[in-house]
Amino acid sequence: MFNPPKSVILGVILILWIIITPSVKAKELIVPDQYNTIQQAIDQATAGDTVFVKSGFYKESLRLKDGIRLIGSGTDATTIRSRYSENVISAQNCNSGLISGFTLEQEDSTDTQLQISGVRVVGGNNIKIVECRIRNISGCGVVFYRGARGLIENIICENNKNGGIYISEEGTNITVRNNQCQNNEYAGICFYSGANGMALDNICKGNETGIRVAGKKTNVTVNNNHCMKNKVNGIWIAGGAMGIAGKNTCEGNGNNGITVIDPGTSAIITGNQCRMNKQTGIFFQYDVLNIFAEGNSCGYNENSGISVYKTKSLVNLKNNICEGNFSYGIKINQTGKVIAENNTCEKNGNSGILVWKDSNPVTLSNNICRNNDSYGIRFLDNVEGTAENNVCEQNYYPGISAEGENVEVILRNNKCNMNHPSGIIFSQGAKGKAENNICENNPWSGIAIRGGETNPILTANSCNNNGAWGIICWAGAEPNITGDNITEGNGKKGIMQRD
Repeated sequence: MFNPPKSVILGVILILWIIITPSVKAKELIVPDQYNTIQQAIDQATAGDTVFVKSGFYKESLRLKDGIRLIGSGTDATTIRSRYSENVISAQNCNSGLISGFTLEQEDSTDTQLQISGVRVVGGNNIKIVECRIRNISGCGVVFYRGARGLIENIICENNKNGGIYISEEGTNITVRNNQCQNNEYAGICFYSGANGMALDNICKGNETGIRVAGKKTNVTVNNNHCMKNKVNGIWIAGGAMGIAGKNTCEGNGNNGITVIDPGTSAIITGNQCRMNKQTGIFFQYDVLNIFAEGNSCGYNENSGISVYKTKSLVNLKNNICEGNFSYGIKINQTGKVIAENNTCEKNGNSGILVWKDSNPVTLSNNICRNNDSYGIRFLDNVEGTAENNVCEQNYYPGISAEGENVEVILRNNKCNMNHPSGIIFSQGAKGKAENNICENNPWSGIAIRGGETNPILTANSCNNNGAWGIICWAGAEPNITGDNITEGNGKKGIMQRD
């Protein structure tokens, strides 16, 4: 008699069990046809079921169950309104779930102390909120925290009292995409206190701040967002956070387009357009860490295009365009090591690049500073630096200026032509060296030295065809002018020492 192996018997039993056992199909529970309230339908649903809510107005506060798809008939058709003291929808430790097709709101209240969320998600995984309008909430429109993971997409968060979308705490990781967050009293979108995630293709308008990334261990990619007409900043990265901001448009904000602030905060800022803001296009300040800004366009801001203030770590500014700003193209103030290269700073209301007050060392190379209403490049008040291979042309004041007794700079291989009145000027005790610069066709002089103890070394410069002098030394100045400087075709004299 044949005795089949035990494994075969078990296999046959498993096949028969699959054939005999009926499959459990997901159900659709319809409100109000089958259930009077949405919560009744949710309570009867099991994981994989859909609760479909027809058009109408529903006064409820809902508790979402694990695995339930909660779908309304559309934001213009289905409204859920909770009491002012309750979340409209809450979900805790759900491993999946969907909320879609609703307008969610709270009833009005005079109680300004309560800050209750529209949708509150605590923990859980793969929770999705899509195609909803969330408005008039006493707290934030949507809150995810305590390790929640999920997606917020194509929702409108507006007129909420404490922000539009709020993502908080370590382990929380949310993608926030294609949303409109407008007229919220705090941030349109906020990642805080160690949260991670991405903010992509959102519109943030009329909030206090458009997008806020703050807190140690907070790490967020912020790309392709449009942050406009917010009361303070378009994008704010602070409190030790790490942010990557790329290809955002930040315009018409009440303070800066992008602000990176606080000790330990680090950021990579690339390809953004920061324009027509009330202060600065991009602002770095207070010991931010390892900053890199490349390929940004910062134009027509009411202060500067890019400003770096009171930070001691490396700041690298590369290939940015700073045009038409009311004050400076790039302003470097009380900083440590800054490298600015291949930037274009033109038509600004003050200098193209200002290096000011206790900044060192600063390296400026291969920048174009043209048609500014003041200097092309200006070193002022206790700074050290190098400027090489820059083009400084047609500025209303000198192409490059070094001013102050504690200023020491090396100016090498720069082209300073057609500036007013001089190509390069050292004054008020500034020291350093100018070598291999081309300073031509300036209406007054190629290089001017002014003031007692202003004694730079001038070597191998070409100072030709200027309106008056190639090199002029005013009373008290005693520079070291080597014999290899070329001063030809100037209107008065090649080298002039004034009494």
